[in-house]
Amino acid sequence: MLKLVQFLKIGNAGIIELDRPDALNALNIEMVEAYGGAS
Repeated sequence: MLKLVQFLKIGNAGIIELDRPDALNALNIEMVEAYGGAS
């Protein structure tokens, strides 16, 4: 399965990378659920 959301930590910064090249600036339900689990 393709990873739509990746979480990175660089120093004190948290980076959330969204990977949907076919739908830029758009979230789907899988991405929202993955983001909710990041807290």
